Amino acid sequence: NFWSSSQCDLLLEARERRAEEASRAPKPKARPRRRQIVLRGVEPEPGEPGSSGGGPGSVVTQLVDYAVLLSKELKIRQRPVLTACAYLWRLRPETLDPPENAVGWSELDDERHITAVTMACVYLACKVEEQPVSADKVAGFSQGLCSATDLLDAELCVLEDLSASLVVHHPIDDVERYASLVHADGEASKVAMACAEETRRTDLLLRYPPHVIALGCLRVAMALEGADTLPWCEQNGVCKEDVKGVCAELVKRCRSL
Repeated sequence: NFWSSSQCDLLLEARERRAEEASRAPKPKARPRRRQIVLRGVEPEPGEPGSSGGGPGSVVTQLVDYAVLLSKELKIRQRPVLTACAYLWRLRPETLDPPENAVGWSELDDERHITAVTMACVYLACKVEEQPVSADKVAGFSQGLCSATDLLDAELCVLEDLSASLVVHHPIDDVERYASLVHADGEASKVAMACAEETRRTDLLLRYPPHVIALGCLRVAMALEGADTLPWCEQNGVCKEDVKGVCAELVKRCRSL
């Protein structure tokens, strides 16, 4: 159900279940801290090196940028790109980390592994969104770092991690409709769409339903015009605190708009 966001609920329940299982399981040995991975063609943001969260310098944020770069090179439409980014945010940190029993694992192996996982997310998203591309074409973007076999092996890992739950609802689908309902002008609509696109670099999709994110994008855009859409959101039964939470995250990410 799009409005109740069963997709969002599924992700949140899965994370809570994993956290509960992790608290019951014996504490594993601490893994060595990963250095900042520099993917070919992507400059990392300054921040905490090797972190797996959503802050500046995080591995996931860098992988999202790499997926966008790959998609531009292959001329992939916007929706598969957003779906691939959602997959990357949903992956467990263990999927991106080197194997625990890896012997002689080098930085090159680490780069090859996470590059293959990122490409697998793009490759899988293209199939789900009905714009398939060949594995050879996607792997060719790595300039010899990954083969098509590496990509297909990584795809199986991604499918297992996502529990084959591949349909993603995107806030960008509703931004234009909401903009027309509040009579936003063309410039405000463009800013709202830009904010919605920027959500790919955050984990908002894991924390809020897509329609709430769309309303947060619209509120940020309308605030630039001196209008407040928060009362309108409340009239339509949307929690204003959720909308405010989305806006706070967007303001951090969209300062350049």
